[in-house]
Amino acid sequence: MTIYSNSMRLGAIALAAALALWQPALVADLSSLGGTERTLLAGLMLLPSGFLMGMPFANGLRLAGAQAADPSAGRRIIPYLWGWNALTSVLGSALAASIGMQFGFRDGLLAGAACYLLIATAALMQGLKKVQ
Repeated sequence: MTIYSNSMRLGAIALAAALALWQPALVADLSSLGGTERTLLAGLMLLPSGFLMGMPFANGLRLAGAQAADPSAGRRIIPYLWGWNALTSVLGSALAASIGMQFGFRDGLLAGAACYLLIATAALMQGLKKVQ
């Protein structure tokens, strides 16, 4: 499971960085299409990244519940984790919009990829710490 989780994290980081780098060329190439086609293609381009970025939270919930010494304690922490997820989702989206407006979409995606890389590194170090 650890290898799978790490590969999912790295996949999300790689997809976000690739989209950030190739987005200007994609916009230029797709600008001749109609609004419906551009909307569908934009959704399809973001779908893999969104799927991979959503996996760490679900895995984290499962691990938090399973690693609690007392099963009832594991169940009690889940609502707090959902609360933190909601808070960071709102703050993260506001920050992403601000970065996008100030510096551009590419820099916003690269900042997001950097955040995921930071979290992936912290999770990997935590996992290595538990093994020792």
